[in-house]
Amino acid sequence: MKTSRNKSKLSTIALILLLAISTILIALPGATAQQRVHPYPYINAIPNPVTVNTPTLFHVGSVYPTPMAMPGWSDLTVEIKKPNGETEILPPVDTDQTGGTGVEYTPTMVGNYEVRTHFPEQVKTAADSYTGPAGTIIEDAYSDWLELEVIEEQIPYYPGHSLPKEYWTRPINGQLREWRTIAGHWLETSLPTAAAPPSMSDPEREYNEYAPESAHILFRKQLAMAGLAGGVTEEHGFEQGDAYEPKWSGSVIIGGILFYNQFGSGGGSNVEQVVVAVDLHTGEELWRRPLTTPDGSIHRLAFGHILF
Repeated sequence: MKTSRNKSKLSTIALILLLAISTILIALPGATAQQRVHPYPYINAIPNPVTVNTPTLFHVGSVYPTPMAMPGWSDLTVEIKKPNGETEILPPVDTDQTGGTGVEYTPTMVGNYEVRTHFPEQVKTAADSYTGPAGTIIEDAYSDWLELEVIEEQIPYYPGHSLPKEYWTRPINGQLREWRTIAGHWLETSLPTAAAPPSMSDPEREYNEYAPESAHILFRKQLAMAGLAGGVTEEHGFEQGDAYEPKWSGSVIIGGILFYNQFGSGGGSNVEQVVVAVDLHTGEELWRRPLTTPDGSIHRLAFGHILF
């Protein structure tokens, strides 16, 4: 009887050990399968060389973007070795979802600096095709050192260009940066006589603040037949404007070209809508065509969109 009890105890112990080993074997693959990825951090400086006491912009980050479901990488720093041997570390910054960001720095002494990016270890919270599943460890890493040359001489930058003093045409060369104050698009459905949106670079100023200050006519173009009805209808008129059938809904201006719907909005999807493009400076009609989608359905022009 005693022998049987001993055998029973030994069997119980063996079973417990077997279950414990099985648990470890099951848990072990999960612990060792966590993926690790090197971020390949980078740094660049614009301008380089740079004049002393003049800002330069460090472009820092990882070659990998972050998934759409999470923000950029966190707490990157820039380590700077100055010509006198001192080391400076700039405050931590977060990147955008492209994986990079900009850090401005103003060197205060002439000579050669060395700079590099530090990418601290962090764990992804979402999956993507670049660095794998959520939970992937993005490893701690440094970029290569970049030499930043700081000189006393003033570096000539690309000069600005004055605003035009005579008739000019579009498109405007992208290098004429100063012309932005007279070259805004109008992508909204409200009338251009409404308040203009503020400038991106100067919120205190509207981006078309240099528009003409007096009423003027560039060209005339008939949109619809209208006038006095007369006869049995007496003093009443026909086609009385856009009180109930808007003629100008959805019109936009892009690159000096006016785009508008040929027909009023009352017909809705029952009207085969046609969009007309007109040169805003001359009134010349450039083209008119149905606004269709790949599936062949007809739509109305409702807003404008530019990519930059």
